[in-house]
Amino acid sequence: MAIVSLLVLLAILMVKWWSNRRRAHLTNKLPGPYHYPFLGALPYFLFSPDKTWRYLHKFAKTHALPIYKTLVLNTLYVNLMVPEDIQVLLSSGKYLNKGQAYQLLEPWVGKGLFNSSGMKWRERRKMTAPAFSIGTMRKFVEAFKEHAERFTQLIERESKNEYTEIDSLVSKGTMHAVCGNTFQ
Repeated sequence: MAIVSLLVLLAILMVKWWSNRRRAHLTNKLPGPYHYPFLGALPYFLFSPDKTWRYLHKFAKTHALPIYKTLVLNTLYVNLMVPEDIQVLLSSGKYLNKGQAYQLLEPWVGKGLFNSSGMKWRERRKMTAPAFSIGTMRKFVEAFKEHAERFTQLIERESKNEYTEIDSLVSKGTMHAVCGNTFQ
């Protein structure tokens, strides 16, 4: 039984390797941090998100890289450092599909602005952009501050209890903030 399991595992690894040959060939010349066998750059991502970002940013700046790759387990990430390159990429409808990580969130958040892809994302972004402009957001700062203070008071009151269900408090606070600001 152990031999069969080992053969199946070996077959799976071979299929993965074979299917990633083209990707490896296309990205082979891209620089990037050291990738451990099978793990890729996973050890760099075991730190806090802030420390990981600082490490990757320092890596790109030290080597003066406009583009670099990071391989984590079997997932390839290509990172762009030049704003003009990012603008070209984002202005093309061809490359606006979200990655696999966003698919994990779909059961919880559905298909909305956050995780829609391609032209649907572009249309939704253009439609909502005026609502999130700096001028519009400044109008709501005072209201957000007021709701945050109320929420803080609510949490302080609830913290005196032996048990507090934080989910309902967050939902309640969010609904008050959203509804209060929507109908002003």
